[in-house]
Amino acid sequence: MPIKRRRLYWDSNCFIALLTKQQTIENTYLDAIETTYDDMLRGKLKIVTCADLFKLEVLPGPSKREAAAYNSLLSCPDFEIVSISLTDLVNDAAQLRQEARKKAQSIHTCDAMHIVSAKRSAVDEFWTTDDKLVKKGKAGFFEGLVVCYPYTEQLRLFL
Repeated sequence: MPIKRRRLYWDSNCFIALLTKQQTIENTYLDAIETTYDDMLRGKLKIVTCADLFKLEVLPGPSKREAAAYNSLLSCPDFEIVSISLTDLVNDAAQLRQEARKKAQSIHTCDAMHIVSAKRSAVDEFWTTDDKLVKKGKAGFFEGLVVCYPYTEQLRLFL
């Protein structure tokens, strides 16, 4: 029986950190993002994201290195871009935002759209570097969706 590979949904901030080697996030998160990306390239897991949000928020910057990393992502068979009807995505995100307001909470539109996309994609975890989303996730706000910071299960050895 084949082992089920983990499916991780990445918020756009994870991709931006990977593509730009963003030093504004904690080194442990950046290392986890890079390690997990390498694991995806080796076929150990799948990284999932929403097609429209990926195009909208992650398009590569002007550097050749960013464009090369972006193109290698797109060509990887274990990088899964989920297409959801924009109408469904917007409607479900609006509903999530209304639920948040009823609980005296708020959630940005793009974040709500990512959460909806992750739930529809049946992923194991939703990775983000956004403190507010992680706090809401830990409080059970996203019912059934594990929302967490990027992490590594095993330390990488640099030999």
